[in-house]
Amino acid sequence: MATIIKTPKQVAQEYLDNLKVLRPEVNTDQEDSDWWIRSRIVGGVVSGVHADLNRVSNDCFPQSARREAVDSHLQVYFGSGLRVAQPAVGYIAVTGTSGTTVAANTQFVHAATSNVYVATASVVIGVTGAIPVQSVATGQNQNLITGAALIVSSPPAGLNSSAVVLTPGLTDGSNDETTQDGANRVLARIRNPSRGGTEADYQNWAVVADTSVLSAKINRHIYGLGTVQVIISAGTNDIDAAIDSGLPVTTQPSTELKETVRVYVEAMNPINDVVYVDGPTEVPINVTCKVAFYSGDKDSIVPDVGVTQGELVVREIQRAIYKTPVGGRVINGVAALRAGDIEEQIDYNLSTSPYTLGLKYQIVGDRQVTVSGGTPNVTLLSNQVAIPNIITIEGF
Repeated sequence: MATIIKTPKQVAQEYLDNLKVLRPEVNTDQEDSDWWIRSRIVGGVVSGVHADLNRVSNDCFPQSARREAVDSHLQVYFGSGLRVAQPAVGYIAVTGTSGTTVAANTQFVHAATSNVYVATASVVIGVTGAIPVQSVATGQNQNLITGAALIVSSPPAGLNSSAVVLTPGLTDGSNDETTQDGANRVLARIRNPSRGGTEADYQNWAVVADTSVLSAKINRHIYGLGTVQVIISAGTNDIDAAIDSGLPVTTQPSTELKETVRVYVEAMNPINDVVYVDGPTEVPINVTCKVAFYSGDKDSIVPDVGVTQGELVVREIQRAIYKTPVGGRVINGVAALRAGDIEEQIDYNLSTSPYTLGLKYQIVGDRQVTVSGGTPNVTLLSNQVAIPNIITIEGF
């Protein structure tokens, strides 16, 4: 039964009604009387007390708790609270004169975003060299894709001023954990308590190992009997914000993060298990979407955002693909990326249908999506994650 929180006005009226029973001679309709004024004061206080009690009772359950209460739940189950934003890390390639030293804290700037990255160790290069770097700021907007160009701030003698991000990119950068994501972690732990080496245990160990780990998936016997593969993802934890802002979406963990997780899990798992930690294998997905727009065509500009209708549809296709979990979404035992999921995402944000009005824009009257050469679905293996590749928008 839901708790009913009465408004101050309702409590005040109850106060006056009870007063009338006890003191019939009092005029409860006289708004300038002491009794009427007192009823408003009591109404505000009592209603506030009940509201506070309701919030406290909601804090007992992670799914309805306030942010500070979710943080406390996480402290109980994991020994640490809500996760704070993390920096991006990775390697960049530089060129210069053989024997040149790139000192620690040398700065590199990404011109398009003004993001600043610093070398985390001193490196003596040959003609080329790989420099470990970390972003100065934190957040998923610090991640960069492979091949992104950087400029060396105040390059030392013998070092060229340009640099390039190496594979898998500058990764592991993430935003502050949301209250809902924190609550979901608590609920997953409650529903799957530690049992000494189950699949859920391995997932919990991997996520607890480092705050940059966003999710984990487990494969048994992948490299033979007694082996366990832990597939972790890291980086972008707010896909919606990244898509809407045009930021790269990254899921690949850094080499250092994989080793951190491996060491942690090895200390927790059954002694006869051998743990391997990998990132997901990316599967590029080609999508063709036929669209009937409510007005105009794919090249028509949407005034308030300055992009075309076709570009908005592409955003929703990318959003649906990136939100497909590692290994695909399982329905009736089949794990896949489904064209139907992409269509639902388009409808959710862009539809003009009176039954499903788009939350962002109402521009799409009808749509039909096919993926990878005309198929309705793309089956994904347990270690694979879908990423957008060629997206084609056509008219009916």
